[in-house]
Amino acid sequence: MAVKLSPKRAAIAAAARAERMKILESGLPMGELPEPEGRGDATKQRILDTSITLFAERGFEACTMRDIAAAVGIKAPAIYNHYDSKDDVIAAAMEHILGRFYRTQLDPLEEEPVESWLKLIVRGHVCFQLEYSRLARANDALLNVPSLDRVLPPPVYKRIFAANRSYAELISILVRLAVPRSSEWDGFMAGFAVSAMCDRVVIWYDPSGPLEVRQVADRMWKLVARMIGASA
Repeated sequence: MAVKLSPKRAAIAAAARAERMKILESGLPMGELPEPEGRGDATKQRILDTSITLFAERGFEACTMRDIAAAVGIKAPAIYNHYDSKDDVIAAAMEHILGRFYRTQLDPLEEEPVESWLKLIVRGHVCFQLEYSRLARANDALLNVPSLDRVLPPPVYKRIFAANRSYAELISILVRLAVPRSSEWDGFMAGFAVSAMCDRVVIWYDPSGPLEVRQVADRMWKLVARMIGASA
């Protein structure tokens, strides 16, 4: 049975729903490839997944289209059947990974009460980072490159960073919903702090250690709940 919220909390919940839709309607591909199903799509996805790792490991300037083709396992001229330039590749790769992340995070929220969203987001974020750790590490590294705004086309750069800002804002709204006594500034700081904590889990997690991915996700949520003063 749905819990009836006070007018103030109902307004916060409505703001959370609006922020979620803002991300879903940001123009990111949300995990979808632009062509119909088929061999071409499989090759394109390999190009995107491989190139983002190469760019993070070697640096964007040091990688060539030939390097990407070799890592994917196709002939160098074949990569131009999919992308015209290295700039096109990095733009498509970053949007592809972020879109996949946001779709994984936000689609399951559709049928869930907003009061449960913060827990689902924290657990989902951690699971994505650890289950796709290679891609997550690479994408996070590229997002922090100071000159990224000069590499990406302006519309792509704006889409990516608008979606990331909305994601932090969504978390901050959910913090205020979970902790009614928190201020807007508390929620704002917590939004960025929680997102950063979930991002950095790939640095210290050891797959050969005693904890499975789901256990790490559960413990991270309990840590976040204690940090913000919410019930776990």
